[in-house]
Amino acid sequence: MKPGTHLAVMILAALCLTAPAEENEDPAAKEKPFDVYEGEVTGKRVNIRSGAGTNYTRLLKVNKGYLVTVTGRHDDWLRIRMPDECFLWIWQDYVSLDTETNVGEVTADNVNVRVEPKLGADVVGQVDKGMCVAVTGDEEDWYEIRPPSTTAAWVHSYLVQRVEPEK
Repeated sequence: MKPGTHLAVMILAALCLTAPAEENEDPAAKEKPFDVYEGEVTGKRVNIRSGAGTNYTRLLKVNKGYLVTVTGRHDDWLRIRMPDECFLWIWQDYVSLDTETNVGEVTADNVNVRVEPKLGADVVGQVDKGMCVAVTGDEEDWYEIRPPSTTAAWVHSYLVQRVEPEK
């Protein structure tokens, strides 16, 4: 190799592996601090989605009266805590599993949690080294897990009303 070629190859590789920042950013992270509140779904057969838009994967369908914890907002969409009924996926190579307890410890930082067991599936959050995840199943090279606290789902704002705390 010519002098300097190795450095050029490394820079090119880094550029190819780096996604544009706006592609991976949480839209709600750009907004001012948000007061978390409890909300109640007001419609029938309301879709809970993996992102703020109808083009994102439907995670769950809920009915009137379903309670959510609203943690953010982006345009007309509310970010909510991931419902316990949703099962998510993490690449097995990033989890050290205790097979007796079905609890896995994450072995790397910024590991994506996805809605399906495939690389192209929507990302709903990330976990870091040392975090524990409850493993509920597996498929090929993926573990199915219960939603960690670092994940979020989305629902359209006109389908949720704020629940006032009891006095």
